[in-house]
Amino acid sequence: MDRFKGSYRHTLDAKNRMFIPAQFRKRLGGEDTDFVIMKSPEPEKCLFIYPQDEWEHIEEKLDEMDPGAQNRNKYRLVYSRIDVQALDKQGRIALKEDFCSHAMLERNVLVLGAGKRIEIWSEDEWNKMTQQAQEEDFNWNDIPW
Repeated sequence: MDRFKGSYRHTLDAKNRMFIPAQFRKRLGGEDTDFVIMKSPEPEKCLFIYPQDEWEHIEEKLDEMDPGAQNRNKYRLVYSRIDVQALDKQGRIALKEDFCSHAMLERNVLVLGAGKRIEIWSEDEWNKMTQQAQEEDFNWNDIPW
């Protein structure tokens, strides 16, 4: 399976549109193929983008949860945090205002490959997160190279 890799700097325009890097477009399915944009769980302040096939795996796991009240609330919360989109002819997405607010996106954004998904971060929030990770004694040796 192809994984999303790398980081790219982009900007939001006045209509909250942004380009998805060409390297990521093919894996998303290209123009006219739906994918899912999701607000990250707190405390992170970013957006996740899942190709349709990856999102279907997540939905299968959600559907397997016990239908008790606590899980029904989780189900509701997950689905209330998503938007389904397709790339426009220029390879852009248009982010809803509440998605931009959640991720604190204003103008300069960082688009990251994160394995099975894409993440969209404001540059400021990304810098805060990486600084915090370094202060918490992030150890590269813990990565299974």
